[in-house]
Amino acid sequence: MLVINPRATRVGQRVVERVRTALDARFDVDLVVTEAPGEAVELCRSAAPGVGAVAVLGGDGTVNEAANGLAGGEVPLACLPGGLTNVFARALGVGRDPVAAAERLSARGAQVRSIDLGSVSGRAFLFASGLGLPAALTRRQAGGPRRPAQLVEAWMLLAATRAVAAEVGQPPRLRLTSGELSIEGTSVVFQNTDPLTYLRGRPLHVCEGAGLHTRSLSAMLLRGAGSRELLTLAPKVLSGGPGAVACNDRVASLPGILAASVEALEGGTLSLEADGEYLGERVRADYRVLPAALRVLA
Repeated sequence: MLVINPRATRVGQRVVERVRTALDARFDVDLVVTEAPGEAVELCRSAAPGVGAVAVLGGDGTVNEAANGLAGGEVPLACLPGGLTNVFARALGVGRDPVAAAERLSARGAQVRSIDLGSVSGRAFLFASGLGLPAALTRRQAGGPRRPAQLVEAWMLLAATRAVAAEVGQPPRLRLTSGELSIEGTSVVFQNTDPLTYLRGRPLHVCEGAGLHTRSLSAMLLRGAGSRELLTLAPKVLSGGPGAVACNDRVASLPGILAASVEALEGGTLSLEADGEYLGERVRADYRVLPAALRVLA
């Protein structure tokens, strides 16, 4: 089953035709086009008997939906990157060209393996989920242009600038609890793989020790969101250097987490995102790792 999100940044009719042609060389392809957010979850959950794999041509949000539909089952997921950033596809080594990825699947070079997932309040995520500033970035980026890629990138930069400016001063406070650990801050990111995202071709590393086969999550908690914290943290994130963020004295690096809860303090709420999708405001979010929960074909 080939699931297509026609609204993804790099998905056009020509790309769809070339991907379909490449897959037809090996597979019997049932093509399905999504029409609304969330639809891919049910499409994958109710895939017809006999479907050997689900390939997704779309961005990270569509791949996340497919993973939520397939998690815990035997049908593997294949990524054909059609979004702007394609973090998960790149984590699997698929690259950024959906046609080349489809050709490799048809050349019988792909293998099935199981990977861990993260979960936040019952929703699975493939590479990252955040509360506070990360989700504020995602919320402000939502509703922007879908294409061309250059316009999308410009919009994302503008939205990020606005989100950071809004967080300076009076950001919401939160408390992370995991076992005997209890720590307060203003923002937190949980990762299931590394890097967190990309700035075009540059990987941006935030959490230490994250990986698809570690049987755990890694977290980074920002203790404050004043001008000092944000001005010192931003260059370290943008440097792309592994470990650059963790050495900041205003950051708590928390690898090896099996389960954790994050709650808003002082009667506030927290913005929540997972795999680049804004999920709304929450008073509390519960995280855990889902070991070997998804089969992938890559």
